[in-house]
Amino acid sequence: LRIADVSRKTRVLSLDSRNRVVEYELEESLRFSLVARDGSERVAAQALRALRIQFRPQNAVLGSNNEAELLRADMRRELAQRLVRRLARQL
Repeated sequence: LRIADVSRKTRVLSLDSRNRVVEYELEESLRFSLVARDGSERVAAQALRALRIQFRPQNAVLGSNNEAELLRADMRRELAQRLVRRLARQL
């Protein structure tokens, strides 16, 4: 199993009336392929991506950072589960 191009991104989705960020889009993504010992490709390279939207009120900045890390951990678990299911379907 080859996992490549693992990335995590954060994008601003919305601002409040004072131009402060109140919503972010969180993204976790990766590309994977499966190659046999003889070098033949068993599963062609494919991409997986998970997105979440995080609301960050200005009065809860510390809690929001912890929430973002919990969301990202959940997204990584989701990607791992999707990768295993996709491999199981294709083999």
